[in-house]
Amino acid sequence: MMNKKQNRTSLFHRLYQQLKSKILLVLLRCIAINLQPIVLFNVRLRLSKSCNDAPVQKKLATYPANQQNRSFQSTWFNDRIWLEYSVLNDASYCYYCRHFPSNQLNADDSLTTVGFNSWKKALDKGSGFIKHASSQAHIIATKNYLTYKQQQGANSNVLKQLDSCRAIQIRRNRDSMTKICSTLRFLARQMIGFRGHEENEKCVDLTIFEKDEIFLLRESNK
Repeated sequence: MMNKKQNRTSLFHRLYQQLKSKILLVLLRCIAINLQPIVLFNVRLRLSKSCNDAPVQKKLATYPANQQNRSFQSTWFNDRIWLEYSVLNDASYCYYCRHFPSNQLNADDSLTTVGFNSWKKALDKGSGFIKHASSQAHIIATKNYLTYKQQQGANSNVLKQLDSCRAIQIRRNRDSMTKICSTLRFLARQMIGFRGHEENEKCVDLTIFEKDEIFLLRESNK
């Protein structure tokens, strides 16, 4: 019994130490980039969780510097809507390849799972962002993203059309109900029966209500 309690206490202690280390690391990075810790909760430290989230492109005045005194630059977001940056990991990622992967075996993991932070090589033609953007895996992921956006747009147009048709139908129903209610109110005031002796349009004794009902049916069929 004591062993179980000690194991549980030890597990909680390890989890606490890990959490404390992560919080301390984030606070140190905030201090390094002149970001007040109180603003920490307003900054998206992590990456987008799904394709429904926008790419995390947090533009800061300064970013954490590595051992070579190099850091991420906010200008790298320009013309790269697929680029994401994680303050927590101090690394960059590809939004397209994370959420719309090509599933190729030789796909580059540096901007997908591991994270890219070799800032010196970020703009080199043979490596970094330029190499990744021209890779087959990224091109396929980009096409997958564009296809997804087109489908979302098509679905949105269909929903708008359905809403428009529904609004028209509701308006017609309201007009019909207004006419029926007006007729019923008139018949009630005049104490006129709702039905005649014969239920056809040629009947002389056809009541006002039935004539109005026939008119409404004709109007609804137009």
